[in-house]
Amino acid sequence: MIRKVTVIGFMLITGLSLYVLLRPRFTPPPTKQIQALNPDMIDLALRSEVFENLSLHLDDVEMLRNAYIVQAVTGPLVRFSNRGRYEPYVAKSWTQSDDTWTFNFHSGLKCEDGQPIDPENFKKSFIRSLKRLGPEEMAQTPFASIEGIDEFYKTGSAEALAIFASADSLEFKFKKSVGKSLLEYLAMTPFAFLCDANFNEKGEWRSGTQFVSSGPFRVAEFDQARHYCKLELRPDWPLATKSKVRTVAITTRKAPIVEAASTIDMTYGRDKSQAQADNLVNEVPRALISLRLGIGGNQFFTTRENRKALQQEIKTLLSKTKIPFENYHRAETFFFGQATGHEEAETQSYKVADPKRRLVLRGQPKGLRPEVDFFQGIVIQALDNLKWPYEVMDKPLRGAKDYYNLEYDMAFDRSHVDATLDPDFIRILFMSQLGPKYQDPGGRVSKLLNDFEDGKMAYRDFLIGFNAIISEEAAVIPLFHRGFSYAFSPNLDTSSISPLMSILRFEEIDLRSNANR
Repeated sequence: MIRKVTVIGFMLITGLSLYVLLRPRFTPPPTKQIQALNPDMIDLALRSEVFENLSLHLDDVEMLRNAYIVQAVTGPLVRFSNRGRYEPYVAKSWTQSDDTWTFNFHSGLKCEDGQPIDPENFKKSFIRSLKRLGPEEMAQTPFASIEGIDEFYKTGSAEALAIFASADSLEFKFKKSVGKSLLEYLAMTPFAFLCDANFNEKGEWRSGTQFVSSGPFRVAEFDQARHYCKLELRPDWPLATKSKVRTVAITTRKAPIVEAASTIDMTYGRDKSQAQADNLVNEVPRALISLRLGIGGNQFFTTRENRKALQQEIKTLLSKTKIPFENYHRAETFFFGQATGHEEAETQSYKVADPKRRLVLRGQPKGLRPEVDFFQGIVIQALDNLKWPYEVMDKPLRGAKDYYNLEYDMAFDRSHVDATLDPDFIRILFMSQLGPKYQDPGGRVSKLLNDFEDGKMAYRDFLIGFNAIISEEAAVIPLFHRGFSYAFSPNLDTSSISPLMSILRFEEIDLRSNANR
């Protein structure tokens, strides 16, 4: 999912908030400040409004704005490619036999400081990830089914784990069959190879502005104040790449112009009135913009009738709203492109008592971004129509911890939910401590998922039941689905870039010209 599993602004790819216990191999050099940019130094500039408040801290790497950097500087066993599928990476291949998965490694892989990326070291890195996350976080993941995991968490001894490293392969044995969700988790940065040098002597992540690479690129420059990062292709990285992209600048449109041989403008706010370009690629709109309602304690929306009243008013407004942005689509269901198939048009009227205090809406100040004003304005209009008092809490989200810690009655969530309903992914989104933890009043989604996995219902019944629960409970109100619009400069070859991509892999982007740069 991390392909995949994604957050825009404060959207979390998988919403990970992590704490790490590792030891360093060397001390990274001080972060360089940006010097005057020479156009001959930059092969590709990726510009987007999402690249603000960048962080390389492990707690924040799964936030979308950081993932474009960090997934270029880490080596996972498998990755989600520009072709829109999972492919081997540090592992050159994998095989599955009954309850055993085996990953065969490439040879000669190293971190930028020289630490070998081999099966034995990968096993150590992976076990550290299990330790720092703990049993509660692992409970809903496929890793909870590794043989010996209970004993591992009970005693702290890795000897109990059925994870076996040989000279050229890493093997996992599970207590029961696990599906493709295993690949989704193995593609996430926290379960990639994390070089020891990223951690201090206390086992804490060393810095939010430095990242010792275990992947194809390295962080050459990083400036949080200017929302800027420069990546350089590692000359010692042995995995083949056809791309001539050796340097990448990642920055916002608000930052000073970065001169580059090639550019990619990535936006969620492309106006439909803009002229179409031959090099425009629209990502499949798998990100869901929704309104999450606070349902804890004595909050106003703990009462289902109050949630339904707001839901009904929002639906009325959405039905009359024209979408001005190119890759926005009204969210008829939680997942993009699915027929509802579960209910007739609702005619019941919900009349509820007014809130006793101002409702807190986690949003953004008006005027920062037009697409945010667009969907936020619909909710505000609904509140005005209902004559419910509210205030907008626009405290900036600096990291994953803020995403969970801020209190609210209503909050906009922009999470990557994929294009189709997948039971494994539902578990990540609603039940896993590593996911965004969508509200599930009464545990209805959890029960539905368990019933399906126990063979008590067919997939079609599961699909209808899931959509019905989302609508009936109204704790999560889908607004729009959206995807990025990527405008590639003419000298970039987009022939191998699928609309099903998630995080662009710079080492897979080919240049039509500048081959001799």
